[in-house]
Amino acid sequence: MVNIFVAKSMVFYPDYFENKCQAISDHIIIPSHTLSMIIDRFNEDESVFLMKLQNTNTNQEVIVSIGIPHYYEKDTIYAPQWILDMIGCTGNCDTPVKLSMITEIIPLATSITIKPLDPLAFKVDLVECFQKVLENLCTLQEGTTIPVIIPELGNYEYLAYIEKVEPRKISRTHKDDLAVEFLRDFEEQDEEMEPATQMVSVNNTPIRGEPVSYSIPITPPKEEPQEIISEEERRRRVRESWLNRFACVTSRQPQNI
Repeated sequence: MVNIFVAKSMVFYPDYFENKCQAISDHIIIPSHTLSMIIDRFNEDESVFLMKLQNTNTNQEVIVSIGIPHYYEKDTIYAPQWILDMIGCTGNCDTPVKLSMITEIIPLATSITIKPLDPLAFKVDLVECFQKVLENLCTLQEGTTIPVIIPELGNYEYLAYIEKVEPRKISRTHKDDLAVEFLRDFEEQDEEMEPATQMVSVNNTPIRGEPVSYSIPITPPKEEPQEIISEEERRRRVRESWLNRFACVTSRQPQNI
């Protein structure tokens, strides 16, 4: 199943300021009628709905997760800007994008190597900071650059590069503990910013080129007991589990489109 859309950055989403947590994630917002067509293609036990987003002009593609539906332009999807950058799109993509089902099995991630691209990353608690980031990502994709927020520094935003992912270059997250190694590849600056609060990992800051490893716990999905159910009940449960997946959902009444 393939769907063609116009892609817009999340900042153009009418409810953006009510759902800003969507911007620092790999969730995309799709038309409600599209969700109705594809939701039955996912299994009940899937807590995350993954699809492939592709630029039809450059053929660049990325794995995304399906977020909340919208009731605005029926042929438009809204995606975080860093996701659009991965497929060569600007804020309003000049070419149509294609959304298609994933046929291959994506394994659970066991380890990841991350290279923060800002020295301030090593002045805060890396574990706490990236735990929040990894909870917002449904897949870890080798060679991608992701945005990271530092709440201690007034929600300062910087970028981090995913150097390596095991067991495969594209793996799923949100399962048990994840072994994370951080690479530091820049010189210490003479001037250091005074942190807003006490930083936990200052004494554990690695020197240039020396990795530091952690085991970061990621909340595992709830496992439902196996039982025989009707097709109608299965569809109801799939929709319910999808709605419960997102903490940013706000109550809306469908509008005619």
